[in-house]
This record gives sequence, structure tokens and C-alpha cells, in this order.
Amino acid sequence: MVQKLYEKFGVTAWVVITALLLTYMTMSTVAADADAYNDSSMSAVFLVLLFVALAGAVCVRYIFSSRKDGSKLPPLVWVSVWSLPLLVTLVMLPWLLEGILVDRDVTAIGSIFLFGLIAYGTLLLGFLLVPFVLAPLELIARGVKGISKGDRKNGLSILGIGLYIAAVTAFSFIGGLAIETERFGPAAWPAIIFSLLGLPGAYEVESEVLLWVARLLAVLLISVPLSSQYLRFGVRKDSAKA
Repeated sequence: MVQKLYEKFGVTAWVVITALLLTYMTMSTVAADADAYNDSSMSAVFLVLLFVALAGAVCVRYIFSSRKDGSKLPPLVWVSVWSLPLLVTLVMLPWLLEGILVDRDVTAIGSIFLFGLIAYGTLLLGFLLVPFVLAPLELIARGVKGISKGDRKNGLSILGIGLYIAAVTAFSFIGGLAIETERFGPAAWPAIIFSLLGLPGAYEVESEVLLWVARLLAVLLISVPLSSQYLRFGVRKDSAKA
């Protein structure tokens, strides 16, 4: 049975099963006494959604790495990925029916439907973890591995790229927590720039500490490419003179 499951779904089946087990364990322990909307129950729900996002990211990374290597993917590999939110919702049914997600004014069907939509949205967000979280972590690991094996030049280059992508991710996340803007998307860019420069604008500071961290990261993200280009230009100029 295990072999047949692997042949049909591949590694994604085990990732999905792990996420379902973690969901059940979390809801059984953290939210055992939570039969209505409260901080404890919502913490458990957010943790479950985190499992969904991480599982989606791992599955997508496995699928694309298999394609890159030329490996043949199992026929139902995507089925297990897209069915994850539905399966998690089914595991959550006892707690959703008790009103753990919303208050008693919402029907049980509405609560189940709402969580299902949130779970699918979280899965899609989990796909974004691949380029912004998993990719830099892999690059950092490869860079450290290369340096440890004596390939210092390539190892440092890969490590630097990984750290830079990780800094971009950290800047986006920390900056989003540091301020709250009145607008969204491109319309919010002026407010974001004003907040980084300390100028008045259509934003509200949520955390001064996080805002200063975001400013430091912004300086780092701008200065590193500029200094790198300057050093390369200087090396080329010296080589041309020689």
C-alpha cells in the first residue's frame, strides 16, 4: 500500500499526510478547551494555516526540482497538492462546527466554507515561499557547503546571493509589520518611501523598532549592489591600465 501510494502521488503524499497529522495534533492540544472564538483558538487556526503554507511550498519545490532533474513525476502529484486545503478542512470539521473560527451568528456551513477559502488562499501564498524563503535558504546552504569543500570563490558568491534574497524577503515582511498605509499596491509606494525617509505621509507607524530595522535593510539592499558594481568597475579599470 505504501509503495502504491508513493507511485501515484510521490513525496507530496507524505507531505500532505504530515500536514494533516500536525493539524489534528495542534487542534487536539492547543484548542482542546476552545469552543468559541478566542485568542487560543485563533492561534491554533493560524498554526494550521502555517502548516498548509509550508506543505504547499515543499510540494512545489519537490515538483519543480524533479522536473529540472528530468525525473518522471507521479501521475497524481498535483492532485495531492490541490486537495490539501480540502483535507485540512475535513480534519478541522469538529472544531469548525463548534464555532472555533467565527462567532455563533455564522452558520456551520458558512464557517466551513470560509475556512476552506482561507486554506486555499494560504496554499497559494505558500507557493510564494519557494522563491522568497526556500530558494535563499537553499542558496545559503549550497554556499556554506561550497566554502567548506574549498571552493571559496563560488561558495561566497552563492552565499551572497542567498543572503541578499533573504534580506529582500525580510525587508518586505518587517516593513509590512512596521507601518500601516491607507492605500495598497503601487499607490502605497510613496507612503512607504516617506516612512523610510522619516517624512510625514499617509502612513501610521506600528513599531519604531521594526521601522528602523527596515531602514537598515533598505540601506543594505541599495548599498550592496552599488558597491559591488563600483568594485567591479575599479577592477576592470585597473586591468585596462595594466
